[in-house]
Amino acid sequence: MVSSHPHPMRAARLPDQTWYHRPAALSSISTPQMTGLELVAQLRMDGVGIPVLLFSAQLSPAVIARAAQFGIEKVLEKPPAEDELLAFVDAHN
Repeated sequence: MVSSHPHPMRAARLPDQTWYHRPAALSSISTPQMTGLELVAQLRMDGVGIPVLLFSAQLSPAVIARAAQFGIEKVLEKPPAEDELLAFVDAHN
């Protein structure tokens, strides 16, 4: 099951029965409320270790290094290829 949430910080604070039981998270690095890296940092501080796929229009070695620090499983350039997204979702479903 794939679902989305318009406010990453609110999504990170949803009760256990919703957000934390998702098998994985997909996030853009650029979102209006916070970056994808900030979202993952918050999840990790809350003890949520779900796999994350991060995508960005401006990938750089610094972004990839920061993603690795947070244990982000996969980083893709925008627009991500459909087969790569589906493979990630299928692997964690």
